[in-house]
Amino acid sequence: DNFGSNYCKDMAPDLIEMFKTLMLAQAQECYVEKSIKFSSGVKHATIAKLAAKLYEYYQFVHASLESDGAISVVKVFKEWPRVAQIKTQYYLALSHFFQGSVCKEQAKYGEMVVYHIAAVQVLEKIGKLPKGINENLKKAVLWLTDAAKKEATESKKQNDFVYHEKLPPMEHLEAVQGVALAKANVFQPADPAVIGADIFNRLVPMAAHEQSSVYSEEKAKLLRDVVSKVEEKDTALDQYLGGLNIAEVWKTQQYKPIIPVQIKQKVAWFQQHIEDVNNLRVQLESNAGILVLV
Repeated sequence: DNFGSNYCKDMAPDLIEMFKTLMLAQAQECYVEKSIKFSSGVKHATIAKLAAKLYEYYQFVHASLESDGAISVVKVFKEWPRVAQIKTQYYLALSHFFQGSVCKEQAKYGEMVVYHIAAVQVLEKIGKLPKGINENLKKAVLWLTDAAKKEATESKKQNDFVYHEKLPPMEHLEAVQGVALAKANVFQPADPAVIGADIFNRLVPMAAHEQSSVYSEEKAKLLRDVVSKVEEKDTALDQYLGGLNIAEVWKTQQYKPIIPVQIKQKVAWFQQHIEDVNNLRVQLESNAGILVLV
């Protein structure tokens, strides 16, 4: 909003919103990955909610990259749409996986099985990972795939032989509400409280700024005066021409140039006696030679 989109295509409001969402997602990813990798005691319910929010983030990013407004970005970063799609499915599956663990802790064994199976089904939608994909993302997807399949098999076996709970349809279960841990800190880049005092504030004296301002104002006054006078004269001229009705006269009458009859007769005579004219020209040229000799 401050700079517009004429300066650069990447400054369009839709793309700025996409970049902001992407940065929030990356910040939240750090916390989720740390919680999983180091087993820092974060509750499974918390990880499920954070992963659900990451799913929302990357779903928005992927949709933005697929729009016409992101063509300039996709031309440079061709792998971004596919990576965003993979992360969308990955974090949805991760949310289902940990929500299944939450159901296990709450002794909701039927829902546990449903969530673990749903995680496997979502991961299958990713398909074959493309070549050149980030190695850490590749390892994360493979790890979650193995863990989800193992938990789905184990939880289904436990429910079949021990708990015998009905498996509710996935759409009947309450959706996991995403929680945003990373927050955007909005600031104005031109705010002195953020960037400090202008480092060039003493380069030009204040008196010069004042004189420049006075000059600009006087120049604007003269310009406004001249422009107003020109507009008045233009209005008066339009009124005068309108009174003469010249435009209508020009439309109704076609102008035909008038050539005198004598000129037409002389032209016709020259056309009929063209040979005599040529002979006269030859004689004049020969007489010119005699004149030089004399």
